[in-house]
Amino acid sequence: MLLLSFTTPGWPLHKLALVLLLAVSLALDAYRIVPYTPLVRLESLPADSDDPARKLSIFVANVLQDNDDPQPLLRLLAELSPDLVLLLEVNGRWMDELAGLRSSYPHHVGQPLENTYGIALFSRLELIDARVSHLVESDVPSIHGLVSLASGEFVEIHGLHPRPPRPQSGGTTERDAELVLIAREARDSEHPVIVMGDLNDVAWSHTTRLFRRISEMLDPRVGRGHFPTYPVAVPFLRYPLDHVFHSRSLRLVEFKRLPDIGSDHFPVYAEFSLEPEGRLSQESPKADEQDQKEARDTLRRAE
Repeated sequence: MLLLSFTTPGWPLHKLALVLLLAVSLALDAYRIVPYTPLVRLESLPADSDDPARKLSIFVANVLQDNDDPQPLLRLLAELSPDLVLLLEVNGRWMDELAGLRSSYPHHVGQPLENTYGIALFSRLELIDARVSHLVESDVPSIHGLVSLASGEFVEIHGLHPRPPRPQSGGTTERDAELVLIAREARDSEHPVIVMGDLNDVAWSHTTRLFRRISEMLDPRVGRGHFPTYPVAVPFLRYPLDHVFHSRSLRLVEFKRLPDIGSDHFPVYAEFSLEPEGRLSQESPKADEQDQKEARDTLRRAE
């Protein structure tokens, strides 16, 4: 709009029409993005309890398969000492480099791959029924299970890295279907739930918002900032692809983007407090019948 003002003399009708269209586009973008700024009310409320036995800290990082220096990642993990570590794009070489983590994280599950969709979860806390699944595509794994807190209570976890949009071969169908499947499972779970990973989708996209309405999960970014995680190399074009969503029984202790580890993604860190007694004080998104129909149609297209 500014460039148009300076490059075209006067205000002919076609120029006014173009400025109007640009203004509408700007308004639509602002409508989508403003919730991910401090200008709106927090969605994930701060923790009320300080009980360490009911806390869970999480580290999520797309390590970049071709990144050949694990030391920045390992130093950051040693500094933060999170309870759960979800790593994406891990192959056989990366798993060899990470072997030292197993002494601090005795519980682990994953599937290293050479196609940039390898995945690994390391945990200090006991994992129950932790497994690798292939929800939609045979070469795109995800991790699911329960983590046992020090209090003896359980939190259900889902680690995802769906394939990004591919306009030449079906667009976003597979990614969207994977998110719908997990959204339904999270909504129907008897446990508090955390969904985390590189979702290859921004926080304010139609697909992510549909996922949150169906799952009824909260986003720590709402009311705090958009915490862009990709691409590291282009500061003025970064956007949030790496996420940690949670159900209402969990409250937020901390959420932050972490320093560069040599990947094209920044890692993210989140810490939660299990407080089911206060779940009604957090308002979650809700799906309507149109959302449910769209979810069913998405799953049918992916079959």
